[in-house]
Amino acid sequence: MKNFLKTIITLVFVISFWGCSSDSSDEPCTPITCLNNGVSNSTCGCDCPQGFSGNNCGTALQPSKVIITKVVVKSFPNLNPQGLLWDGTNDADIYIKINNGTTYIYDHPTYISNASGGTNLNYQFILNPNLQITNVNTVMFVELWDYDLADIPSNADDFMVSAPFLPFNGNSFPSVLTVNSLTSPSSFELHLSYQW
Repeated sequence: MKNFLKTIITLVFVISFWGCSSDSSDEPCTPITCLNNGVSNSTCGCDCPQGFSGNNCGTALQPSKVIITKVVVKSFPNLNPQGLLWDGTNDADIYIKINNGTTYIYDHPTYISNASGGTNLNYQFILNPNLQITNVNTVMFVELWDYDLADIPSNADDFMVSAPFLPFNGNSFPSVLTVNSLTSPSSFELHLSYQW
């Protein structure tokens, strides 16, 4: 009976020792690759930057607002559709508008006088206040116009070019978005920030 009791105690001790020694929390985990500038953490997961979630930061979160702070005109044709300078004998007096397909949501209050067209341009329009877009999945259009009300004789402003853009592309948050016209060799840079 003594030997039997000794055997039982030994068996309980051995089972307890082996059962507790392989606790899974003591085992090292296998790190995963973090995407979108996520940073590996001590639990082998990822600490995600603002705007991303998921185990590996691979899911882009839809922002509540896309904010346009500046529009830069990078290229536009120097001549109008009739092959003439936009203001007859002068270059265009340019300004921008932004619409959501049905309504103008931004109309820049000033223009740049006698802006020559071409490529590699850098005509900057600072939006003050910034334009805050909440319909981030709606196609918008940035437009270039020729201001003609100051001309002699004055007449209606001329629409020049338009370029479509989607405020949120569904998978990234560029600080500068280049958009191109579908109908003419014209392009714009939109400077963006985001809120969630």
